[in-house]
Amino acid sequence: MFEPFTPRHFCREFVELQGSSSLAQLMAAILGLKPLIDVWIMKDRLDQYLELCRMYGLHARIDTMSVYFKDAELKGEIIGRDRINTTRAMGIPFEADVNGTVHIYLSKDRNLLRKGMWYPLIIKDRVISQPRADSLRFGHTLGYPECCISFFKSYNNWFRYNFLHEVYRNSKKTFHHFCNPLAKDMPYTYIYHMPCSFNCTATMKAVHILRNEIRKREPGYVKLIDMHLRLPYLVFFERNIYAFNGRLNGGTVTYTEVYPIDLMCAKVDYSSMFREGDRIVVENDKVHVYRGSSLLHIIEGGFHNKVREVPFLISFQ
Repeated sequence: MFEPFTPRHFCREFVELQGSSSLAQLMAAILGLKPLIDVWIMKDRLDQYLELCRMYGLHARIDTMSVYFKDAELKGEIIGRDRINTTRAMGIPFEADVNGTVHIYLSKDRNLLRKGMWYPLIIKDRVISQPRADSLRFGHTLGYPECCISFFKSYNNWFRYNFLHEVYRNSKKTFHHFCNPLAKDMPYTYIYHMPCSFNCTATMKAVHILRNEIRKREPGYVKLIDMHLRLPYLVFFERNIYAFNGRLNGGTVTYTEVYPIDLMCAKVDYSSMFREGDRIVVENDKVHVYRGSSLLHIIEGGFHNKVREVPFLISFQ
């Protein structure tokens, strides 16, 4: 489960060069179904990557070059360090003798690449953020549904909200797998944005079109995406998520395997605890891990590293 995927034909060259993360988003851009995407590519692969973009009819704009770091590696007094998002990177000159990561925007529309957009970066001793006006327009430029953009603006505050739990609360009782963004940095997803609900009509309509187009070219890929999206998931917050090979029934999931999906900002990797068990029950913001009838672990939600964790189990129809 969740291993890298290589297409038979469509976009195979990109995967062989760069890997298969966010593959469906790249396909959507090439098919003209997504106006803009952004990717990161190592500098020593840049020329090959740009040649592939030309071959597939994509225009490219190089944004910045950077090196990534973990929080513990951030040294010294950095002005605005509390505003750094999950893309934690230090900007460096493109001419530097470093094989850094190059941030690139891709689109079928050359004019779209002229719009102002970038990610916050640390330059020397301070965080440089995009202007507020550019930030508010970015979701539209990426082609996200208006309802999802509006919801994101209201609840994208990790210090106050658990965003995915707010999406969960805003959803109807059944959840559609087209609206599952939980593995968005892996190959097995149709969307990259956070939907306003797990049954967002606008998101489902867009995914229906994209899924049909991918199925014409890579039917096996669609089958695998659907299978992964329908697994049970345990969500602590946006960057701390696990999937299970098992079955969800109410607030309980019974399982045989666990797959850490996104632990970028997790305070602890709970995978080893989950592998000891075969059943998880979530009650009152607490995760109870069982093996048979024996309680092995209790994991509590709450605020950790200034992030609100509200654990919940979910599966998609």
